[in-house]
Amino acid sequence: MRAPGIEIVRSARPPGAAAALRADIVGFAGIFERGPALVARRVEDWGEYRAVYGGFVPISGAPRRQALSPLALHGFFQNGGAACVLYRLASPGTRAARAALTDPATGREVVITASSPGNWANGIKLAVPLVVRCRRSARCGFPLARCGEISPGALVRVTGGDKAAFRVLQEGRGGRLWPDRPLPHHDAPLAIEVIDPIVEATIEGAGIRERFHGLSLLPGHPRYLWSFFAVQSPLGPAWAPAIPPSWQPLNDGLARALGQQGPGASALIRSAVFSTWSDAREADAPLRTAARPPSGQGLALEAVLGDGADALGEIDAAAIQEAIRVLACHPAPSVVCIPELMLPVAPAEREYEAEPADIPLEPEAAPPQPCAPGDATPPPAPLRAADARLAGQEEPRPEEDLPSFGDNIALLQEELITTLASTTAGRERIALLDPLPGQSTGEVAARAARLAEVADAGAWRLVHPASLGTMLYPWIRILDPAAPDRRSVLVPPSGHVAGLLAASTRLRGSSAPFGGARIVGTIATERSLSEADRAQLNERQVSAIHAIAGRGVVAYGERTLQRVPGPDRYVPGARVLAFLRRALRVTGETLVFEPNDPLLQTRASAALEEVLNELFRQGALAGATATSSYAVRCDEALNPEGSIALGRLIAEVDVAIAVPLEFLTIRVSFGRDGSVVIDDLESRER
Repeated sequence: MRAPGIEIVRSARPPGAAAALRADIVGFAGIFERGPALVARRVEDWGEYRAVYGGFVPISGAPRRQALSPLALHGFFQNGGAACVLYRLASPGTRAARAALTDPATGREVVITASSPGNWANGIKLAVPLVVRCRRSARCGFPLARCGEISPGALVRVTGGDKAAFRVLQEGRGGRLWPDRPLPHHDAPLAIEVIDPIVEATIEGAGIRERFHGLSLLPGHPRYLWSFFAVQSPLGPAWAPAIPPSWQPLNDGLARALGQQGPGASALIRSAVFSTWSDAREADAPLRTAARPPSGQGLALEAVLGDGADALGEIDAAAIQEAIRVLACHPAPSVVCIPELMLPVAPAEREYEAEPADIPLEPEAAPPQPCAPGDATPPPAPLRAADARLAGQEEPRPEEDLPSFGDNIALLQEELITTLASTTAGRERIALLDPLPGQSTGEVAARAARLAEVADAGAWRLVHPASLGTMLYPWIRILDPAAPDRRSVLVPPSGHVAGLLAASTRLRGSSAPFGGARIVGTIATERSLSEADRAQLNERQVSAIHAIAGRGVVAYGERTLQRVPGPDRYVPGARVLAFLRRALRVTGETLVFEPNDPLLQTRASAALEEVLNELFRQGALAGATATSSYAVRCDEALNPEGSIALGRLIAEVDVAIAVPLEFLTIRVSFGRDGSVVIDDLESRER
């Protein structure tokens, strides 16, 4: 523009509802080392995951088994995943580590609880050193005269004989000073130590060390020690735990742990103050078994947390069902996967066998002397583990703390699909499904067909429920991130593929394919797939994962469970439709309560066209031009007076979704002179 005036230009990416919506956020439900339980929380990267949810989780009693969700999250971020929503599973027997001590200023009992339930916090230590400002001997006992540090409101430690107690001095008759509470001993002389009320607290454990300065032991101070470590605010809707109805009435230990896992100053602990020791015991029954810390011993407040438990073996199908409901209704995820479903049937892994060291030969031992007559035959030596197996005897094995939903995996996968189809928010996302380990191509194809049959059996509107899920096959082998030099592990593929999908979505939009991309961090597949295997999987709507020489392990398919030909038969098409449902819903919500007149119809048409135009620019639509790709209609014919009187606004949207290219036919003609000419190029769908 060269002269004064107004010029209308199109921005590279106009703002609006479509630009504000994200389609790369993935929802996970699984077992994590720590972090808020039964609550969905958003995490942006691997560093934040480690800070909030910890590391990898070995299964108690099963030294070669570990939780699958941390491995899936590691692969998700490895393959380009970013934001995700995590839901930590728990069980009715889950409880938080805790400890108790006496508040020196008030004499009330304080219960220190871990910031989230689980055995991860066992051994965490809280230390609050106490500094003595001055010492004085009271030969005649109380009352005391005011003198320097000996003043009203001072925190003192009173020692008489072999007993000591903390008290706060208060002013009595004649300006003399008395303890605020009776002393357990009255024998003079007494030793008076004035304690500095300003302290620092150190919390150490679980690989974390925290130090807090400027805290006070006096309740009236704005940084009162125990108020500082308490839950900072009442639990809002975002922190309300999702508790399965079958768990009611809730275990006291779990109820208290869930109430203490809100936001707080410390990442490790929370505190609660009770009026008496009996109140503290009634608030958490397991504390009755703990020894009461002796009041007034030493010049430091110390507490070591214990008695936390994960109780993974009590995680049941009801816990998974509640997790499915939460992830289906959460506003953020556009993809849902639950690799932890496979934990009860996941194979145990062996560590790499080290090369045997050279063993020096020793001279052969002399044969034993024969037994003297009358000597009893010595008892046989106990069988070694290998000999016991050969003899048919079972060696004792520790009880594995594995979840109890192993027999319900198929039903839970079916419930995941039907839950997504039955909720408004659920229809705006798709599920990545894992096969059982060791399944053949025929078995997984039959499983995919069964899932599609169950999904399509419901009377759903606006969606083909089978298009909301994709079955991946087979499992993949990765180096164990916790010990890459010692072992590799087989893991479900959904977490790694979710990372590919999220990365491609950020770069190219919700229609971006992930098929053909290499799965980073994967060294092999559970089984190799022949061309016949891949053909069978493709025909039965299973997304294959294939190892290709020179490229590595590749996502070799992106089909949904939908058997009817159409755009939603493919993951990119299904995700475009899911994104379109979300974008149209969000756009419509901005128009609610506006005057229902022709101007509103025009605004609605413009808003919907903006959403569709964004999809067209991303290449998600099939037409060569915007006009041939979509059409929006919102006029008086669709909105007669009777409909307006009912408060309705109706718009019709026609859209042509692009179908991805899977099969390419190239026709080549050879000339007599040896030339090669490509004379036709077409794509076709199978």
